[in-house]
Amino acid sequence: MKVDRLTDAQIQKISEEMKSRGVGITELESMARLRGVPAVEIAKLKSRLATVSTSSSAKRGVQQEQAEDSLAVTSDISVKKPVEEERLNKRIFGTTIFNNENLSFEPSLNIPTPKGYQVGVGDELVIDIWGASQAMMRLPVESSGNINVEGVGPIYVNGLTIEEANSKVIGRISSIYEGLRKNGGRIPDTFAQISLGNLRSIKVTIAGEAYVPGTYTLPSLATVFNALYLAGGPNEKGSFRKIKVIRNGKPYKTVDVYDFLLNGNGKQNFVLRDQDIILIPAYETRLAFEGEIKTPGLFEAKSGENMNDLVRYAGGFTAEAYKHRLEIVRKGDRELSILDLAQDDFGKYKPQNGDSITVLKILERYANKVSLEGAVYRTGNFSLTEGLTLSKLILDKGEGLKEDAFLNRGIIYRKAEDLSLEAVSFDVRDVITGKKDLALRRDDKVIVYSIFDLEGERNVNVSGEIRFEGEYAFAEGMTLGDLVGMAGGFKFGATGMRVEVARRNLEEEDQIKTGEIADIFYFDVDKDLRVKGEGNSFKLAPFDQVFVRKAPNYREAENVVVSGEVQFPGKYGLKEETERVSDIIARAGGLTNFAYVKGAALKRKIELSEIEIRRREQIMENDSSMVEDDFKDFEFISINLKKILEKPQSNIDLILQDGDELILPHQLQTVSVTGEVLNPVGVTYVPGKSLKYYINAGGGYSIRAKKGKTFVVYADGSASRSKKFLFFRSWPKVEPGAKVIVPERPERKGNAQQWIGIGTAAASLGLIISNIITSTK
Repeated sequence: MKVDRLTDAQIQKISEEMKSRGVGITELESMARLRGVPAVEIAKLKSRLATVSTSSSAKRGVQQEQAEDSLAVTSDISVKKPVEEERLNKRIFGTTIFNNENLSFEPSLNIPTPKGYQVGVGDELVIDIWGASQAMMRLPVESSGNINVEGVGPIYVNGLTIEEANSKVIGRISSIYEGLRKNGGRIPDTFAQISLGNLRSIKVTIAGEAYVPGTYTLPSLATVFNALYLAGGPNEKGSFRKIKVIRNGKPYKTVDVYDFLLNGNGKQNFVLRDQDIILIPAYETRLAFEGEIKTPGLFEAKSGENMNDLVRYAGGFTAEAYKHRLEIVRKGDRELSILDLAQDDFGKYKPQNGDSITVLKILERYANKVSLEGAVYRTGNFSLTEGLTLSKLILDKGEGLKEDAFLNRGIIYRKAEDLSLEAVSFDVRDVITGKKDLALRRDDKVIVYSIFDLEGERNVNVSGEIRFEGEYAFAEGMTLGDLVGMAGGFKFGATGMRVEVARRNLEEEDQIKTGEIADIFYFDVDKDLRVKGEGNSFKLAPFDQVFVRKAPNYREAENVVVSGEVQFPGKYGLKEETERVSDIIARAGGLTNFAYVKGAALKRKIELSEIEIRRREQIMENDSSMVEDDFKDFEFISINLKKILEKPQSNIDLILQDGDELILPHQLQTVSVTGEVLNPVGVTYVPGKSLKYYINAGGGYSIRAKKGKTFVVYADGSASRSKKFLFFRSWPKVEPGAKVIVPERPERKGNAQQWIGIGTAAASLGLIISNIITSTK
């Protein structure tokens, strides 16, 4: 059972079922324990049932006494809630055995009756008779300790073992079944056997440092671990090594959980008897094991045990453990102290409560390692054996030098006595010929250089109209055709004419005299990657740069889009560089009868400069909320389509570009009024009506409207504003699809007092000027 997975409705159903059967909380708890439900889950179930009971009682207005009972149940299990979490945090060795859902210690009732089992009141004996006479009787052991056999009478069996009861009962019933007895030399022809039927229940009390101490009702075959499991095992203060079983008021046995866990000693898990008491005392000595040990945690030690025992309890050392010395932190009366325990002294160690033992790691270093790198056939780490020299390392362990080995110099990186790094150079040729040799030390790192390592990377580069631009490894004898082939060949728009090769001038003297840093060569390469003319014998050199140009007059395919009121809207490819608006409309079949010519507009991509791209990137870096789509990558170009169609190929008939979109809207019938009006609204277009008509349709100007700056944006993207000449103001004309925009008047800076001060100062200044003029006259 997992109580946390049960819904409130399921808990309510369990509660109702209990009431219908007359089962109380105590009976439910006993039934659950007999079925092996963990104590933790039983506590959760009682809590959930109490909550449901309290809620139901409130709804039905039950008596106060029932509410108090529910409250009492809740208080009984409140201490149990943090048990599982607390136990895991403490990491006390042995706790998981009593809180493992896969290990319930449920008593098995389907095993043969143990020979030492004592018959008691409540048991049921089954008498099975076969042979010449046949019968079967199921007889309960009554409170008097007797079983009543028909025709024989009462037989006292209480306290007898099952073997003793078997002999006694068969001896008594042989008086009525003569075939059970031997008369003279006659062989019995009737046989009988006594076995247990239903088992009685026993009561066991668990006291001391248990998670849920109390009295438990168990089957008579229940063992010590059955009872401990139901009680949740020892708590964080309880002992796992000295659990006492008291029988008939006297100490009977002491249970050591470690002996059961580590040695599988089944004798620790013996059968309990009625009225047994399991007493869990507080631990005496507990230690912490950390570090490179297989099972870190808290362990309990008994008197006489040493470090070897504790290491065995913790599963032994890991592969990386430093076993020669353990670090022990011990708690004194006033302060902590550190003890070093050598491996030879493990048997002398006497555990003290609170000791913290740490197993350290072995050092990250090798006792006998040398390494070999570079131009040898086998590189890596090797064992430093006695008498190993540099020549033996290279020729024997490294299996000799490669052909590209640089023979003039090698190097050994070695740690000095003060652990600083020093370099020891050697002549590789002298070492392998035996002319001079060196003895190796631990952690020496030997490097034999390759001639290519000293030259650096030798590459050639190809760029331009080639499929895979980039650097390629140089090889002796590489031709221009080889490089073009390695780069995937020419692009579709490339030309093989005037393929340029720039070769670095490596002569310092020539660079100083002439100032030339590269020599330039030109070649023609055909589609089969053959170089024409004398260039066929041209070989590339390291660091050459090859440039492939685009074919003259080659252009990528360019497209425009025509949308809206044309006969055939869609995407069109440009035929020539000078194709215009009128041309593309003609290719699209002309305008439909519903086209609104005045609203035609041209949408064109904005070509961003490198500076603008970097500016956008910087804005997005500073403001994480900004994304690429927040920037406008196009603009609307106002066109007069009516005049374009009247005068095609004129200056106003714009030449189209790749990505242009020509938009021909449907006949428009509304005008939008926005900005500083009282009621921004869309208004039906009425021919001949002035701007003021549409402003009034929007409720008129607001108090913050800047009336003189009112402007109109037309459907083709163009705009017109109001104008003033002397005392006369002209207002823009309104057309279908237009947007009337009333801007906001800027807010004046300064408060009323400041404006009064400015007015007063101006008046004073005017008075002074007037007096000066008067005085002058």
